[in-house]
Order: sequence, then C-alpha cells, then structure tokens
Amino acid sequence: MTKKLSLPLIIAMLCALLISGVALAAEDAPQGRVQTVYGEIIAITDDSFTLQNQNGDLFTYFVDETTNYRSSEVDGPGFTDLFVGGKISVFAPGNTEEYPTARLVIMLPEDFDPSEWSGARARGQVIEVNPDAGSFVVQTNSGEKQAFSVDDTTRFFGQLSSLSDLQVGWSVGVGAIENDDGSLLAKLIIGLNVQDSSFHAGTITAVIPAAGTFTLQTRQGEEMTIAVDENTNFNSRVGEIQGLVDLAPDMVAVVYGSSQDELVFMASRVIVGDVDDLPNYDVKALGLVTGIGIDSVSIQSRNGEEMTFLVHEETNFRSREGEVSGLVDLNEGMSLLVGAYEDEDGQIVAKLIFVRLSQTP
Repeated sequence: MTKKLSLPLIIAMLCALLISGVALAAEDAPQGRVQTVYGEIIAITDDSFTLQNQNGDLFTYFVDETTNYRSSEVDGPGFTDLFVGGKISVFAPGNTEEYPTARLVIMLPEDFDPSEWSGARARGQVIEVNPDAGSFVVQTNSGEKQAFSVDDTTRFFGQLSSLSDLQVGWSVGVGAIENDDGSLLAKLIIGLNVQDSSFHAGTITAVIPAAGTFTLQTRQGEEMTIAVDENTNFNSRVGEIQGLVDLAPDMVAVVYGSSQDELVFMASRVIVGDVDDLPNYDVKALGLVTGIGIDSVSIQSRNGEEMTFLVHEETNFRSREGEVSGLVDLNEGMSLLVGAYEDEDGQIVAKLIFVRLSQTP
C-alpha cells in the first residue's frame, strides 16, 4: 500500500505542479518556467546530486543556500538527508543551463507511486458553479472549458473552505483525477477572488524566509507585510529572481495580490526591478474593458465608474503568459489593472496595463 503524504507536502507538490504546468516527468521547460523531474537518486557529491527518472534519463542538479527541502518524515530536512536510492521530486528553473540549481527538493516515501499525482490539472477562471450538484466549470487560460465534480475527499485552499464559497469569476487552480466514466473529480482546489486583488509598489526593507514573508515600504511610507507561498510567481528582468530567498533589502518591487487580513498581504505575483522601474502613478484602477480606441482603452471599475486611458509608445503592457503586447491584443471583457498619470493637458495616460484574465459572459 502506498504511504500517505502529509498535507503540506501534497499542497507543495500540487501547487508547484499547477503553477509550472508540467507533469512529474522529464520535460524541457521553456526559459523562465519551472522544470519538474521525479526520480531516484543515483549519485551525490558535495554540492550536487544526480537522479534517474522512470524512462532512464539522468538529471544532475546543483544545490546552494537557496535550495529548499520538504519531507513528511524528516524534521528540518536538508541536503545531508538525501541518499542514494531515495525518491524525490525536483523543481528547478527551466533554463538553458546544463546543470541548473534546484529550488525545491521534495523527499518522497520509498513506496511513493507517482501515478497517483499524474491526473488532470487546470488553471483559469470559474464560469459556472452548482453547489447542489457538487460541480463547477473552469475556462482555462487556453480557452478550454473543463467540468469538475467534488466529493468529501476534495480539499479547498486559498480563499475557499467549501464549494459554496466558490463564485463565478474567481481564479482557480485544480488538481483532479479521471473517473472510470471520463469525468473529472477535483482533489484539490486553490481559489482566489481576483476582484479583491490590488497592487503596491515600493522598496523591500526586510526578508524573512522562515516566515515566508518580506516587508515592503511603499512610496507613501506605509510598511506592509507581504506573504508568499508556492502559488506566488516571481518576475525580474533577466529571470534572476526565482523565489523569496532571492530577495534582499533595498530591492524595489511591484506586488500584486490580495489582503488576507489587516496585517498581511498575500502576493500572487512579485515583480522585482531597478529603482527607475518603480512606478509612480497618479491613478490606479481595476476593471473590465468596455471599449478600445485607436490610442485609448476604456474600463468600468468595480464601483461602476467608466474610465478612459490614453495609450502611447511608452505604455507598458504586461500579462501572465506574455500574450498581450499592445492595444490590438485587448478584447472587451478583459480584466485590467491600470497605473496611469495625468499629463500637462489633464489627460490620463496609462503607464502600465496589466491584463489579468478574460471575463466570460
């Protein structure tokens, strides 16, 4: 019988899988994404290890002080707890390095069966919820519609405690298994009410990896405690920032996410850059696209206000997958986060347009 993994380990694995979008197998991940490999350790040196996957392919990873370790059987696991013959899952940057540095090493029980975690995964926006029927439908980031059912074994995380909390328009990540009839049963659902999301920019003043937090001082002088987890995406100019351990005081950052309570802000994305990159906006707005002009975009904010922003060559477009680079890529119904300033003529000019997701009628 397969040994049960602890809940934190399950969450760590599935969250990482949902984010990376790759299976527990040897796959060549593109630049800036996460490579995930499952296998058995066949060699260990002073600062690296080599593992062999189920297809017989060999992978070598370096380790350093930034490498994190998880185990359901070892308290405070580390590199010295690895051993030849041990089964592990490794999460590392999917770049062109021949031997990348492992970011997360999950130590697995000897009788761990990877097939249990090779089921369906989906990320996207909820377009239908039926609590009475115990089901919901997700439109994935690729536009595909997937229906899932839930049962007593389904686990809920993020801003969810049950299916009744889930609402149309929420952003979710789902880990599921396929039933005999081809239907999908959700085993884990991570949900976030994106309408509660906001962003903040400032300077990092402290980093506390053990607590999974860092402190951000905004340009208004406010001190904010920013929490991160396996679901947080990190971005930087050349991909050098991969996680919390890469942050340092005096770095500047733009943080996107939602407030968990009065004290903690949960980051879904952290963008780290130079001081000159730190935005200084007169206007910040969140809303749905209602109109697109030759050099402008109009949105309806959450309070029903209609706002129009001018767009010029200096406007910076951002999106989760990099699929939006200008006005021609926008569509009505898209959810935008806009940072803008007022020019000398009193016009509101967009400096940053971050495309979050598409609104489905």
